[in-house]
Amino acid sequence: MPSGSFAVPASLAAHASLDSGEVIDVLVSSSTLVPDVGDDLYPVTPLQGLLLSLASDPGVSSVINVTNLSDPVVILLPLTAEVPRTRDGGLVSYGSFRCKWWTGEGWSGEGCSADAPHPEGFVQCTCNHLTEFVAEPVYQQAASSSSSSSS
Repeated sequence: MPSGSFAVPASLAAHASLDSGEVIDVLVSSSTLVPDVGDDLYPVTPLQGLLLSLASDPGVSSVINVTNLSDPVVILLPLTAEVPRTRDGGLVSYGSFRCKWWTGEGWSGEGCSADAPHPEGFVQCTCNHLTEFVAEPVYQQAASSSSSSSS
């Protein structure tokens, strides 16, 4: 599977103040298994995760909730599936994408955007938080072409 990448802003350090003996772990994950909750998500990238974990005692750690960053995290997600040009119902993709993240119960796009242009074979997302991300193509109703002729 092609690998993606993350660029984290310097402002992320503000979320990671440490007491004596505490350690921050950066947890990076990638999976082709994307939760399906019946919301018609059509992912064309792997599920890529970036989380921070605070370890205060050996064997004890907790995830640090990182939200509302003033400078966004940039996530480069590799395309791992062919993007169909059309879908059922007359839907058409014109090459733009939507970035989504897993809330624990479903998919949301809040706090994320897909940057254009994006590098060939990748979707670039900018988000104001850390979690697990995917990208999907944006589909729209095909424009109807009507022509009228006058004689």
